[in-house]
Amino acid sequence: MLSPALHRQVFGDVCDKLDREAVQKSVQHLKEQKLWGHTTTSLPEVDFELPPLLGCDLDEHFAELGRRYSKDYRLAAEVLSSNPLPRQPPHWNFAPGWTKYTNDGKEAVEVDYPTKRR
Repeated sequence: MLSPALHRQVFGDVCDKLDREAVQKSVQHLKEQKLWGHTTTSLPEVDFELPPLLGCDLDEHFAELGRRYSKDYRLAAEVLSSNPLPRQPPHWNFAPGWTKYTNDGKEAVEVDYPTKRR
């Protein structure tokens, strides 16, 4: 469970009403596992300042983080998928090192390293 301070930062001051059926189901499950009524160890409350949420809830926050961190890869994939494939060369060069093929697939050129494209 979250400390009250962390709970406020994550969920705001919203006080959700307990779902009686969900509580009963939880109690029943704990009884089946022979855990209901037993004391448990408690950890000290942790309190620190969280960075602001990127959205109105945790779901939006992590979705936005995912969009931000995957943006460059998504854009690269869009560029890659929107370009036509070059023609397959009639013969493959099996020499060691890097080989560059022309877009028409007719010529193979040995190169020191792949050219960087932006």
